[in-house]
Amino acid sequence: MKDVLSGGTWSRWILAAITYALFSVLPAMLILRYVIQIDLAVLMAVLVVQAVLFIIFRRKFYETAAGMVSAVCGLLKPDIEHTNGGVGLKSHEVIFDKEEVHALSALMFCLAAMTILLVGFFSSWDLDLRLSLGGLIKFVGLLLAVYIGHEALHGLAAMAWGKIPFSSLHFGINTRLVALYCHADKPMTRSAFRAFAVLPIIVTTPIAVLVLLLDPALWSLFLLSATFAGGAGDIMVFLRVRRYDNDAWIQDHASEVGFITFPPGETPVR
Repeated sequence: MKDVLSGGTWSRWILAAITYALFSVLPAMLILRYVIQIDLAVLMAVLVVQAVLFIIFRRKFYETAAGMVSAVCGLLKPDIEHTNGGVGLKSHEVIFDKEEVHALSALMFCLAAMTILLVGFFSSWDLDLRLSLGGLIKFVGLLLAVYIGHEALHGLAAMAWGKIPFSSLHFGINTRLVALYCHADKPMTRSAFRAFAVLPIIVTTPIAVLVLLLDPALWSLFLLSATFAGGAGDIMVFLRVRRYDNDAWIQDHASEVGFITFPPGETPVR
């Protein structure tokens, strides 16, 4: 799939068109037809306008599609992105590109939202897609609570499985990545680090699903999509860590989406 990125003009057009259709045209058509219930003539006119917009902004859509493909392919490639040196060093870094993390997050958000929309439109589920001030307030309040809880769960996993003391946990906002963070400044075993990485999305996503089922509306649809998308970096880390041996020691990176690994058999000072 990644070979498409280095292909000619037609392959780039096709990739951009697929991205535009899935994440722009299809959602707009579904909402306009089944929520606002406009007639087919107007719908076709909107489709023509969208086609014109695609021609104008096709380069931007290709860049977005390329970022998503690179992010997904990055989960599968065996090599390490960045290493802090050569032979004889005691550790090395694995750092994920910020743009790829954001692209994967956007992809996860769109897939979650599209899945919910399709289920709502082609079933008897009563999904209220009207905009409201009350819904916006609930969305912002609960999303903030989810993101804070997300980082708290990172800390809980570090203490429970990694045996990291609370004094070694650091919470804050990474302005460069535009994200909250929980950083553990001591290494953990591979199994503990995997729990540290993935526990938040395992807990918060089902909670967001429950909220959507209790109040099926536009705000709760966005809440679930944003909750799922918020775990993009954690999923990238979780999948990469699985390639290391069970006896490997791994430490969370202090400022990037990534981690630091220690040589097999070496137990770092904690």
